[in-house]
Amino acid sequence: MINDISWSHANNIYFMALFAVIVLIAIFRLFKVKKSANLLSKNLNNYSYTKVLIKFFLFIVGAFFLFLALLGPQWSTKNENIEQRGRDVLIALDISKSMLTEDLAPNRLSVAKEKIKKLVNLLDTDRVALLLFSGTSFIQCPLTKDLDSFLNMLDQVDVETISSGTTAIDKAILQSLNMFSVCGIESNKIMIIFTDGEDFSSNLTEVKERATKENLFIFTVGVGTENGAPIPLFDIDGNQIGHQKYKDGSIVISKLNEAMLQKLSNDSGGSYIKISKNSDDLNMILKNIKQFEEKSFGKRDMEKYESQYPYFVAVSFICLLVEWLL
Repeated sequence: MINDISWSHANNIYFMALFAVIVLIAIFRLFKVKKSANLLSKNLNNYSYTKVLIKFFLFIVGAFFLFLALLGPQWSTKNENIEQRGRDVLIALDISKSMLTEDLAPNRLSVAKEKIKKLVNLLDTDRVALLLFSGTSFIQCPLTKDLDSFLNMLDQVDVETISSGTTAIDKAILQSLNMFSVCGIESNKIMIIFTDGEDFSSNLTEVKERATKENLFIFTVGVGTENGAPIPLFDIDGNQIGHQKYKDGSIVISKLNEAMLQKLSNDSGGSYIKISKNSDDLNMILKNIKQFEEKSFGKRDMEKYESQYPYFVAVSFICLLVEWLL
């Protein structure tokens, strides 16, 4: 039976410290009473140390069961036909060479991946897809509610995935529109682009117009800094062999292009968010996404644990009541 119990509010375990303090105080009081037990039994006709021990036991048991109730005990499952609701979110990740720039530690790509991992866990009920892009684009993970699958595919993105081509955001947007169309999604299409904003699109203006007509809202997350840094070059073994250079031999400095990203988002009904060291960027993204109406993903039979805390509260109440009446 114990092995079948789950705890829905296990984070309330910190109340154990309070319970321990209560127990220590009760024990201390019990020892003080024991020292004066002989004197009290002589002066009080109805005094009984046995009754004191029983009251102590009832109090401890009552407090303990109240503590267990706070942990949300659950057992015994039942099937429920639950309607699943959420939003469809496509996350696009720039995998061009400039994303290896180290103006964010350890580099832009690693920081963006960590932010995406935290974001999809916060999205909870929403379906997510992963698109990778540079000069071309492709769907790494189709729309899914299986976060483990999504995260596994995201983890496969590393230095070896980095494209040698330039960045074309217009192709990423076209790929996004195509995915939503194939999935039969007509409204509230959400695209979140993680990029440093270096872009060599040939048709971005027309693509933005199409995105607006097809109800694609584009949110951009700027990955990098305004001052920028050199783009490192690696050999086939992953060892750094220098930095990317122009034809004249000068080192290329990759900088965050906020102006372009702000315009892209504003023109498509979204907003621009600069990546941050804290969670302010994620909170802003979630705030924007939650403005969109949820849609039904259909119903699904799910096993649900039944909450059993009332039994624990009842035991606690009975113990404390008897303790008070004695």
